[in-house]
Amino acid sequence: MLVHAEHYNEIYDAIAREEAIKAWKRGWKIALIEAGNPEWDDLSDHAPG
Repeated sequence: MLVHAEHYNEIYDAIAREEAIKAWKRGWKIALIEAGNPEWDDLSDHAPG
């Protein structure tokens, strides 16, 4: 289930952001998701491709 997504023009920026988020504590990740998607809706229907 996709609950958070960010768009980047450069793949290197996207990879750096993904690695940074992976290093976060679980609570920080949950706060990030809930800030943009408080209902935890599946965003895969809105994802390109």
